[in-house]
Amino acid sequence: GKVVDKESKAVLTGVLVYIKLNDGAIISAQSDDEGYFKIKDVPIGRQNIKAEYLGYKPIFLSEIQINSAKELWLELE
Repeated sequence: GKVVDKESKAVLTGVLVYIKLNDGAIISAQSDDEGYFKIKDVPIGRQNIKAEYLGYKPIFLSEIQINSAKELWLELE
């Protein structure tokens, strides 16, 4: 996915994007210099995704469906 500022559309570097799994484990990634991030090994099923960055309100996406055959692309603002 990619993270950008909602108003200016400027890319945001270093945004923490993570998923807390049912067993309490957390898998995460940080956005790179171009705002891109990739979380690997996400279990199939519905997942809650959160993005946090200093100075911004957190983004919370609930019940996002993850499928086995397709990569999910998210543009977070």
